[in-house]
Amino acid sequence: MIPRVVLAVAAAAFLLLPAPTPWSFAGLVALLGAVAGVQAVRAPGSSAPLLLLALGVLEWLAAVEDPGWLHAVGFGLAGFLVHRAAALAAVVPAGGGVHGTVLRHWTGTSALAAAIGMGAVALTAPLDGQPNSTALVLGGLLVAGLLLGLPAVVRRWART
Repeated sequence: MIPRVVLAVAAAAFLLLPAPTPWSFAGLVALLGAVAGVQAVRAPGSSAPLLLLALGVLEWLAAVEDPGWLHAVGFGLAGFLVHRAAALAAVVPAGGGVHGTVLRHWTGTSALAAAIGMGAVALTAPLDGQPNSTALVLGGLLVAGLLLGLPAVVRRWART
């Protein structure tokens, strides 16, 4: 039950953070996202979480013109949590519980992955505003992802 509750809260935050006006295109997309969110909680192993994420990003693009850094990071973390909670909820029966060890492992790996992502964003933040900043930020994110993620991949390969 815990993964579905986390999924519901993360989905609500993901859809409410862009703060669309009710009678706009973004508001309509948010309403469709809410329907997808309910379906994602009911059937997390379906394509509903993917539809929820896609509609949330579309809503963000339609509603938010100039996000602040903290607003964008909060939206990204909410989307990440939707993804992680849906993945866990997909393998747990609807009324079933989650063993404490599994929940601690899920929480720890989620926090680690979020910290790595935040670190990558922090590494590329100084590049914003420079000439060709989009290419610089994307290149910086790629390099940061390699620097932060490659050791974990090598360690996992070494175990197998």
